Amino acid sequence: QANLGMVAMLVPRSLVKQCVVNWTSSRALRGGGFETVFDEARRREAVSCVSTTFNVSPTLASFRLQEIYPPNL
Repeated sequence: QANLGMVAMLVPRSLVKQCVVNWTSSRALRGGGFETVFDEARRREAVSCVSTTFNVSPTLASFRLQEIYPPNL
């Protein structure tokens, strides 16, 4: 629990979304509305960007990105 709180403080969700905007796109949903889609092929680049921008480890950056944009399995 404490680690999740630290991640949220060190790497705020709204700022991560701004940081990785170049790796996302919008997709229309049936019935209206849109969802944000993450470019899985470039996840490593996004992790590097978040890690550098927020001065955190790549592991922490990857964890935060997985919370916000779960990998497509």
